[in-house]
Amino acid sequence: MSLREGSLVAGRFLVGGLAGKGGMGEVFRAHDIRTGEPVALKVLHTRGDAPVATERFLREARLLCELNHPGIASYVAHGQLENGRPYLAIGWLTGQDLSERLARGPLRVSECVTLLERVADALAFAHGRGVVHRDIKPGNLFLRDDRVDRVTLLDFGIAQAELADTTLTRTGRIIGTPGYMAPEQARGDRDIGPSADVFSLGCVLFECLTGRPPFLARDPVAVITKSRFDDAPPVETLRPETPPALSALLARMFDKDPARRPSDAAALRDELAALDLHAQDSAPARSGNIAAHAPEALGGDVMQLFCVVLAVPGVAPRFAELETLPATGPEARPPRDALRSRLMRLKGRIQWLADGSLAVIVPPAPSAVDQAAQGARCALAIKEQWPEARVVLATGRALLKDRLPVGEALDRAKALLVPGGSAASRGSDPEIEGAPEAGVGVWIDPLTERLLGSRFELTTAGEHAVVRGELAGGADAPRLLLGRPIPCVGRDQELSMLTAAIARCAEDAEASGALVIAPPGAGKSRLRHEVLRRLRDQAVALEVFSGDGGASTGAAAGAPYGLLADALRRGCGVQAGDPPELQEEKIRRRAGARLAPVHAARVGELLASLCGVPVAEPSDLLGAARSDPGIMSEQVQRAFLDFLGAECAARPCLLVLDDLHCSDDATVQLLDAALRELRGLPLFVLAFARPEVTARFPALWEASRTVQRIHLPGLSNRAAERLVAAALGAEVPAAVAARIVEQAAGNPLLLEELLRAAAEGEEQPEAVLAMLQARLSCLGPEVRRLLCAASVLGRTFSARAAIALLGQEQDTQQTKCALADLVRLEIIESQWSGRAPGEVEYRFCHALVRDAALRLLTDEDRALGEELAARHRAGEPAPLAEHG
Repeated sequence: MSLREGSLVAGRFLVGGLAGKGGMGEVFRAHDIRTGEPVALKVLHTRGDAPVATERFLREARLLCELNHPGIASYVAHGQLENGRPYLAIGWLTGQDLSERLARGPLRVSECVTLLERVADALAFAHGRGVVHRDIKPGNLFLRDDRVDRVTLLDFGIAQAELADTTLTRTGRIIGTPGYMAPEQARGDRDIGPSADVFSLGCVLFECLTGRPPFLARDPVAVITKSRFDDAPPVETLRPETPPALSALLARMFDKDPARRPSDAAALRDELAALDLHAQDSAPARSGNIAAHAPEALGGDVMQLFCVVLAVPGVAPRFAELETLPATGPEARPPRDALRSRLMRLKGRIQWLADGSLAVIVPPAPSAVDQAAQGARCALAIKEQWPEARVVLATGRALLKDRLPVGEALDRAKALLVPGGSAASRGSDPEIEGAPEAGVGVWIDPLTERLLGSRFELTTAGEHAVVRGELAGGADAPRLLLGRPIPCVGRDQELSMLTAAIARCAEDAEASGALVIAPPGAGKSRLRHEVLRRLRDQAVALEVFSGDGGASTGAAAGAPYGLLADALRRGCGVQAGDPPELQEEKIRRRAGARLAPVHAARVGELLASLCGVPVAEPSDLLGAARSDPGIMSEQVQRAFLDFLGAECAARPCLLVLDDLHCSDDATVQLLDAALRELRGLPLFVLAFARPEVTARFPALWEASRTVQRIHLPGLSNRAAERLVAAALGAEVPAAVAARIVEQAAGNPLLLEELLRAAAEGEEQPEAVLAMLQARLSCLGPEVRRLLCAASVLGRTFSARAAIALLGQEQDTQQTKCALADLVRLEIIESQWSGRAPGEVEYRFCHALVRDAALRLLTDEDRALGEELAARHRAGEPAPLAEHG
């Protein structure tokens, strides 16, 4: 029975209103009549598992009583109500927890350092008294008055003291939160030392810097598996401005071996102090000030390419009522938390707006096509969980301000919501003519429509395109160019090699494979489609399992077994809208088709688990395996090999895997095991990946005799000319054809878009520029600024001229490194200057890349840069005068 407002607890605490409630109990705001201070009164529910819950509750009370530190929730009193329910009174906190703050995006680097210092100091106090928290996570870090420098550590309910009773933490029982617990916690080790808190704090720091947890997967078991066996992504790849010293410290905090981490929070605090990161963090500001004092210099802001999803409440907004709920823990916001988790797996950064609308930002990616596809998946996920909302998606250039991309991306999204007006003028009125209606899909702008291509189901509503869903076989469908199928040109050698190797594998019954490596837009998907078409035409009998990076199922990139799960789902006929029981039935039925009944049940339920499908009646074997991620991994791998072996014994199998670079260690290890253990069976693994696959998996099939690597080159000029003639006709002027071929630079996707633009009369095709800007947007901020400043000077420039536009007097080591990176990435090339003997100058490798970089400058900076260059050319013998 809940406490009544106005009642008095223990003759001391005058109960006010209910502040929040969850699965474990209720929290009331109360007034301590003894001190006159407000307190939070936590009251435990009366439940069937009361002994365990009560012991944990009382453990927190006893520990808090001993931990008097400004960074730890302050203990006031504890006891029992008249009805026997335990209560704990702690100091009242005003503000928000860190998880709420991170819902709006990552923190500034300086804020991350401050938060790390404060939490390390509080934890050092606890560790010094033999207390290990064991559940460090954003939800247990409270920002008093919304300030990171007043962060407070909460919830010692599962903390472990050196002399504590261990009956609640038996060996094999996992204590903590998946995604934040240390590997030794995930294993269920009995003795959890202070370095486990250091690991968990590293997970929090990573999320503060990047806006996403370090270990993402479909379900808690998969998250635990990743935290045990996979390395976290290098933080600098997601937050390039992270100080190297902080990045190195974070890597040590993430070490799987507790002995190689800082031993406890005190050691971490001392290491952090020695690094003097606040001084490092101020260095960019000093550099910016140099430019600021120069009246004739470009500003520091350079745009990037973003996708923006906006969802506004419909007639009955599902989430609106949550705006008024107190933030007392995850249980207070289940719909939002579930949606946030799903969108984060899709790489979306979410921000709830004051009017109850939701904005999701899809950050830059090397491929604009992939970026738009992720945006569409985010929008469709929102539509699925919030069907009454009106959802739109747009792509464009923007600057990040207050965690929102301000610029054409957001403007285009707003324009879709209110054709001919602003979102503010429309409010949430569903009757405004021309606005998207709830239930009709996701409205998209023309650029997003062009980028999505044939992988999504697109219809029209008036003048606008609408996304209704993702096509499971979209990547296999032939692309159309000007209404006609695109001929496959320039790939005869690779096609002959692959089809012959697959046919030989089927005939000789010898497991083998091929890894095709090429950058975005180089034609990997088209090559795959053509290989499968030729095999069908040649009547090669094959069972094809095709996985597309989890795209059709919405699995997160890098999720354990994500590629294989997608291939299995498709092979078993599982559709995205199938209810869980039907999905399980289809997987079990397919497993039983080739396997003996004694193995079919085991393999079927384990493959369902691999695919993320709930098993309605798990066997004792599956139940036991779930309690230990290591055993679960072994059983899943055995089941997959048994299934694949039975399929190969019945018919040659072709396993086609797209985007292997986005996969995980577990998938690669299982593929290795399949090629090794099924070597006497007709299995061919055909994988496609971008060049970064060699950095992600350095030893991947490097010395393998069974898997050949094929590096897909760019299209030759002759092949490109054939495609131009096929699309525009043999009568196309030679100068036009030559210009298109030169601009495409051997990239088939760019070539297609240039041909569309030529047919439609576009001089600067936006989709082509977006594809190039996506790549440039992934550069580090200083490198991007330098490149965009150089673009003002023309296709050829000197380093001195470019840095002069940025207000710098001489090139620094940082400038030299930036230019070297751009040369290595083949964005610019170096050459001896024809104007200044002995000096090196630089040239954009392609004119379109220069155009793309120029358009990433704000209108103000572009106009200022052109004015500065013209002024110097007209009357000043400065480096700027040498270029035009």
